[in-house]
Amino acid sequence: MAFEWRQITLPPYITAWANSLNPFLCTNLREEPQIYWRPNMITRSAVKITQGDLTLYATSFKVEHLLEKDFYKIEKLDTSESSSGFQRVLDKARAKRLANYLLDGWKDGDAFLPTSILLATDKPIPFDAEKKEIKIDLEQIKSFNVVDGQHRIEGLIQAAKDNPEIKEFEIPTNIAEDLDEISQMCHFLIVNTTQKSVDKSVEQQILSRLSSMIDIEAHITEMDSKASLKGRGSRGTHNYKLSQ
Repeated sequence: MAFEWRQITLPPYITAWANSLNPFLCTNLREEPQIYWRPNMITRSAVKITQGDLTLYATSFKVEHLLEKDFYKIEKLDTSESSSGFQRVLDKARAKRLANYLLDGWKDGDAFLPTSILLATDKPIPFDAEKKEIKIDLEQIKSFNVVDGQHRIEGLIQAAKDNPEIKEFEIPTNIAEDLDEISQMCHFLIVNTTQKSVDKSVEQQILSRLSSMIDIEAHITEMDSKASLKGRGSRGTHNYKLSQ
């Protein structure tokens, strides 16, 4: 995480207290001393994407960024009261399944989550076209709205709580800038009503092919082990053809 320094002025009573500690300081503080502090500034590599009037930044965040205080918020739809939210109620079981998947995958070295989350803000995001970087000032942004991906975020956070190493896991992220609340709600509807799930027949064909390939792979591994024991080479000595 990158930081930038900012200048602030101390009030007089703080000045007096600081000067009372003079033996421990290099010099006396001025009447209105200037000190520097570091706000939450995150710098990430990004690609700027323009789709009509919409500006997106394709980037990634680590799980540790998601754990930053007020990094994001989820405007939940509450049918019991007048609410401006639009997100569905979190399915905790779904988030838990994803967390378990990530924990198992991390142990095996193949944690895989390529689908991006979509965040939005009603503020502009500084973009350095030469360096291909965005700078996110969390004080200025306040919190990103989660338009799509709340279950992935929750699953990642749960997994990181069980295994802190997962804080380093990166999740692909698209950020929409200068997007007002109504537009964010519209994009939520677009994302969640225009996606078409895989047809069941196609799903079954894929599962059948995967099952066959796994069986063949197991057979190849077994043959390789036997060949190795007999000193007759490895998998390269076998010629198997997958039926199409």
